[in-house]
Parts: sequence; C-alpha cells; structure tokens
Amino acid sequence: MQSTAIRISIVLAALLFTYPVLADQPEEIELFAKEDWYKGQDGKEGLFEGELQAIDPKGKVGFGRFNPYRLVMAKQSREVYVGGKPDILKPYIGKRIAILGKAVDMEVEGEEHHEIWPAKLKVVAKEADSKDKTGGGKADAVIVARGAWPHTEVTRPTLGSGDLFWIVRSADDWAKATAGAKTSFALAGALQVKEIDFAKQMVVAVRGASQPMVGFGIGPGQTAPPPPPSAPSRVVIERIETLESGALRVLWKLEPRGKDEVLTAPVAVTLLPRTTGEVKFEQVKGKDAPAAQGTELKTLASASLPDGLSSDVPARGWVVRREDELVDSRMRAPSHVIEKMIQVQLALYAKALGVEKLALGRQMIVGVAAGTQPGKRTVRIDRVAIDTTGKVMTVHWKLAHEDNGDGPSNPSEVVLVDTFEGEVKFDPAIADEGRKTGRDKSRQLPSAWRRASKLPPPLPQEPPEIDRLNLRP
Repeated sequence: MQSTAIRISIVLAALLFTYPVLADQPEEIELFAKEDWYKGQDGKEGLFEGELQAIDPKGKVGFGRFNPYRLVMAKQSREVYVGGKPDILKPYIGKRIAILGKAVDMEVEGEEHHEIWPAKLKVVAKEADSKDKTGGGKADAVIVARGAWPHTEVTRPTLGSGDLFWIVRSADDWAKATAGAKTSFALAGALQVKEIDFAKQMVVAVRGASQPMVGFGIGPGQTAPPPPPSAPSRVVIERIETLESGALRVLWKLEPRGKDEVLTAPVAVTLLPRTTGEVKFEQVKGKDAPAAQGTELKTLASASLPDGLSSDVPARGWVVRREDELVDSRMRAPSHVIEKMIQVQLALYAKALGVEKLALGRQMIVGVAAGTQPGKRTVRIDRVAIDTTGKVMTVHWKLAHEDNGDGPSNPSEVVLVDTFEGEVKFDPAIADEGRKTGRDKSRQLPSAWRRASKLPPPLPQEPPEIDRLNLRP
C-alpha cells in the first residue's frame, strides 16, 4: 500500500512539471480568498512580491507536506501553498508576481514549512516593460485588490438659488441653473429622452412659487408615524404658445398634490425646440384657462420633479491613506461616534475590495468615479504608475461602455495599493486631482456625513439615527 502511494506521488509530481503553460492566463486572479480554511487561518493579510519558482519534487515522496512553488523575495523566500490544486500557479513560474495572503509557519513530520497562503495574485510588470510613455518611470504600483464602489451619488440636488423660473439653452446655462456639471444626463433621464441637444433644443423649468412645507400630526388612536412634510401643490406647465413677436408664453399652474405624494421642491420641466426669443411666464389661476394669444407649441417631453432640479455629478478621484481620513477632520462628535463611523467605512471598503481586513497606513485606497453617465457603465483603473522622481503617482483609468441599460449611473471603482505619500494625479485628468498628504478643506460640508473633497464621494443617503447605529457608549 505504501509503495503504491509513493508511486502516485511521483506520478503527480511529474505531471506538475509537464503541465502546459497557458498563453492566455490572466495577469490577475483570485485564489483562495473565499475558502473557509483561508478565512479561518490566524494572522493578518500581507503583500508578498517576488519571483515565483518551481520546487524540484525529487525526494519529496510519501505522506510529508510538499509545496510545489516558492516565492523568492528581496530578503527571504517562502513556499506557496496551493490547497490541493498543484497546477493553478504553473503559468506564473518565472514571473514576478505579487501575492495578497497570510504568512503561515508550521512543522510537519519534523520538517519546518514557511508558507504563504494566497488569497489573490497579480503579475507585476518588469521595470523594462513598464516604462511610463511620457519618458520612463518606475515599475507600476501593484494593485492588490479592486472592486466596484457603489456608494456614490448619481445626481446632486440643486443648492437653493431662490430662482422660480429657468430658461436653459446651453450646457453653460444648465450648469449655472443647477450649480453643477455641464452635462445633462440626469435631466435627459427624467424627461425619458436619450440626450438633450442644446444646439437644437432648449429647456424651460418652473418652480413658480415658494411653497411652505406642510406637516401632519398624529390623531387619536393613531400609532403609525405621520407622513413626512410636503409642499401642498405640484407645478404643472399647462401650455406653451408661440406669439407673433416670436416670444414664448409659458402658462403654468399649481394643483393639489396626490394623497400619498411627497413634494420637497416641486418643479415642472419641459423640453422644446430651441428658440432665441423672449420667454414669458404666466400663472393660470382659477378653473378657466386664459384666452390663447398665439399658436400652441408642440413640446418634445415633459416631467414633474418632486424634489427640484438635480445636476449631474462631475468625475472625481480620491485617496484614503489613513483611517482618520475616512471622516472629515471638521466633524465635531464624541470620539465613540467618530470611531463607529470609521469602522462603518472600513467595512464598506473591505467588502468592495473583497479583502478580509484593510491595513491603511501600509496600504492606501485609490478611487475613481466617472461622474453621471447615461446608462449602466463601468470604470476600470488600468494601472497605477510612479514617475522617475518618485514624487508623483498617476492613476490611469478608463470608462467602459459595456451596458447601455437604464440610467443614469455614476460608475466607480476602488483599488488597494501600497501607500504613496506624494502627489496623486489621474489620467484622464479629473478636475479635483492633485492630492498630497493632508486634507483639502476648500469645500463646505453640506451635512455631517459628507466627506471632504479629496475623500470618498458621499453615501447616497444620510445615515440612520445614532441610536439605530448603536453609536451610544
């Protein structure tokens, strides 16, 4: 029986070293990150970078522990455990790789094994192959982990300007009206059109009047919470006429909201053929419509926006080097509340990146959000390069047009790399790039949960109450 086992071991070892190398083997793979034996192993995850070598199986027969690979690093080498899958790393022999995993030391039948239990693997480009196209550079930073970041706002509510009427004939007009991006994908989505062509089209929007927010009390015997406060009336654009002078006459009115309708800042929006003449707004009061003064204009699309105009969100990038950067430094709250908020963010990032635990300080998070886009798109951070001076990191990213489904969306991705304390730039360029150490305090903080501009985009909704988050000591 024992001789049979020895022969089987020899055959398996021989097969391992005759396994064909796959030319299309991916340069980045997940290995055992989701296996129970990996997750249950004590120790912190670390990054191991070096050349993968095959271990000669000669003399390694019987029932002892044998690892077919070793990773040769700058100051040490470790065997790489492959969990009963001896062929899985064969295509990477002789390549420089980075492994995210755990260092495990053990003794089996009197023989010590210093192993790496791998969660993920990525091929590291050799320096000669990773020269920066702009004139040389260091080897790319290793992307240890990556994942989609779903916690980005797709649209941004318009900051209160006090305007009651808007005439939008260009992207600049739209950006001014909404204090946001010049693109209008969110507006196109609300109007249920593919796009808005300001060369041929224009938009008129009516808020009409400042309305009070009406609340509701709890009646006798009522136990359910009352509905949220709401404006009492919706805004409706009833008709648009073209006058003999070439001007437009926009007739609008207020009408009672629906029974269960909640309106925070109701606005009516209409898309129509572009004109250059004057636009006059006139409120319709009472049941009788005013007499026509011109020819009714055929509009292209209309929408009722219960929460007012919303702007597209511009593209942005961010960097998180340390845990304290997960909460804005201007936040004023008890220390246990701040700590809880940090832990919530750490958990969100760990889940997005597919790692068990983050080691900020030794590693850092780099994120890119493409801004509001039509349809469901994806963002891919291709490479993270460091220039020859070692002072500037450039994050190369692209927008993939894979799915033109329902939108809009704000596709985003985060990656985990070794900490870099210099300036971080993005290619293509992003407006609020140029990040160094320290925080950018140039923006106001609209709410207690919103981050500084160099930190991750805000969550899509305000957090639950403190008590519901168990933030009380």
